Amino acid sequence: DNRVYDVDGNQLYLVSGPICQKACLCPCLDDFKFTVQDMSGNVVGSMGKAFRGCAELCVGCNNFWVDFPSTATPQEKALLIGSLFCLDFEYFEIKKN
Repeated sequence: DNRVYDVDGNQLYLVSGPICQKACLCPCLDDFKFTVQDMSGNVVGSMGKAFRGCAELCVGCNNFWVDFPSTATPQEKALLIGSLFCLDFEYFEIKKN
């Protein structure tokens, strides 16, 4: 889970997804998907990593997408993109010594 906070330290969103997804077995089956919930627990958006074929396998390029909450301000959108970067580093980057 990633918690998204504003500049004053108030939690705005919770970004989470199931540990085991179809994309874990084979990336071409589905996207990795994460939900964006507000503080009331309502799903207000989503984000994920999309598989885009051979280019990803051969070159190592990644494609991500974000479906922002309809009420998100530009600052909140930037925070959600930052959360997506954190998800990329946490789950999809190869860890070196």
